[in-house]
Amino acid sequence: MATTPRRRLIRLDPPAVPAPPQIDRKIQKLRCCLDKERLSLARWMKRLKRACTAVQKIQRAIVRIEHRITQMEE
Repeated sequence: MATTPRRRLIRLDPPAVPAPPQIDRKIQKLRCCLDKERLSLARWMKRLKRACTAVQKIQRAIVRIEHRITQMEE
């Protein structure tokens, strides 16, 4: 079995780096998107906090009612 030379991989040149103005525009667009997402998260966190507080309030009411019932049954 004779040894054969390895095949040489031909790779294309990497894509050119975008010009600085293009990068600046992309960064600006991404920062704008980041701000929007952060605002959206802040709104959802407020809603979530409100919802958790409401759930805790209802749970406390249920515990109180259950406690009353057990006291009356005894």
